[in-house]
Amino acid sequence: MVVTLTDEPTEQARAVLHSQAPETVNGTIDSFGWLAIRDFRPFTLIVDRNGVLREYLFGDQAYETFESRIRPYL
Repeated sequence: MVVTLTDEPTEQARAVLHSQAPETVNGTIDSFGWLAIRDFRPFTLIVDRNGVLREYLFGDQAYETFESRIRPYL
């Protein structure tokens, strides 16, 4: 499972994620104030079949990069 998290407006995020990451679970929050790292979108979590967080990515990624990061968990 891949989860993306962004603080962008929901409709804006939905439009981008629908076209670029249709097979992900996508969420929005009001602020990343709880996280020390700022100025990145989206925040992507890669969770394996057992529910273990395996990878995280900050910001946009090329498809090839994204694919190489999730391939070991498929």
